Amino acid sequence: MIELPEAIVLAEQINKTLAGKTVRSVAANTHPHGFAQYFGDPAAYDMLLSGKTITAARSDLGSDQIWDSNAEIICGDMCLSISTPIKYHAPGQALDILQVVRR
Repeated sequence: MIELPEAIVLAEQINKTLAGKTVRSVAANTHPHGFAQYFGDPAAYDMLLSGKTITAARSDLGSDQIWDSNAEIICGDMCLSISTPIKYHAPGQALDILQVVRR
């Protein structure tokens, strides 16, 4: 879980790097564990988010209620609450999936 300062920095980085970009694909629950929480079926996240544009991000200091140290990503008509580091792959950048699988 990220701490509040990390959530603030993560939201700033998302606003700088991802705002205005369209989600190409989503991989949720790639490393299942007991602390992960999803609303609905994580297998449906790709269908729900692909093609939507990221408009903004904020730490939960920008929210009406603070639950944990999260970064919230506004993506079309959805709000994602992220409490773990995320990975952005720039166009043409090799994905590091093999490294994750081999661990």
